[in-house]
Amino acid sequence: MKQGELVGDDIMFNLVSDIVTVKPSWLLDGYPRTINQANRLINLLEEIAKPLHAVLYIKVDQELIIERITNRLIHEPSGRTYHKMYKPPKVAYKDDVTGEDLIQRHDDTLESVKKRLEQFNSYAFPLLDLYKKMGILYEIPSPSSDIGYIKMHEELNLLTEKLRKKTQ
Repeated sequence: MKQGELVGDDIMFNLVSDIVTVKPSWLLDGYPRTINQANRLINLLEEIAKPLHAVLYIKVDQELIIERITNRLIHEPSGRTYHKMYKPPKVAYKDDVTGEDLIQRHDDTLESVKKRLEQFNSYAFPLLDLYKKMGILYEIPSPSSDIGYIKMHEELNLLTEKLRKKTQ
């Protein structure tokens, strides 16, 4: 995991299956990440009669993702985050609270972020196709964090109401 690799399918499946078999409802964020994980989850949910009702995909322009991540600064001891353009520290590269140095994570470089996005795309697009074919994919365009949050909130409210009616 420290090298940015994904956690193995078996480990993730065991963690998730413990939750979905016990809890009456749940929301998974970032899982499944592979077709194998998706198929295992779908099969499990069919076995326990808890079908997958919806998959949300927050669609963010990848150039915006690159801009956000490559300009991120972190105060390591506290975890406080800053952004060079959108939330700069009062004093360049210094934490507003302690005055200590801010760092840029070693994997927040342009090259590293592009590599991570390529890896994400190779996993995500086949999953999105699968969910689209199943008729459960809901895409939420997000041109910015603020607009994305508003759209996601609206979409979740509509989807919740739709699912509530469907399962009654």
